[in-house]
Amino acid sequence: MSKEEDKPLQDIGTLGDHKTTPNTVLTHDQVKRRCSRFFTKLLINHSPKEIADYFFELVYETHNSKNDKRLDVWIEEFDEKYNSKEPEE
Repeated sequence: MSKEEDKPLQDIGTLGDHKTTPNTVLTHDQVKRRCSRFFTKLLINHSPKEIADYFFELVYETHNSKNDKRLDVWIEEFDEKYNSKEPEE
C-alpha cells in the first residue's frame, strides 16, 4: 500500500459547507469528490436548462480570464481530449 492508501479518509465535505478553508491542500481526488457532491445536488434540484445555463456561465467566466481561444473551440478540444482517454477499469 502507498502512503495515500494508508491514510484514513478525511471528511472533506462538499462545496459550500465550510469544512475546509480556501488554503487547505487537497488531492485531485478529494477536490473531485467535493465537486461531485455539489454537482450531483445541482443536477437533482435544477432543470436541464438551468444546469446548462449554470455551467455555461461558470465555464465562460473561467475561460475568459485564462484563455485566448474562443470558448466553443476550447470546449470542443477539451471534449475530444476527455473522450479520447481510455476508460478506467
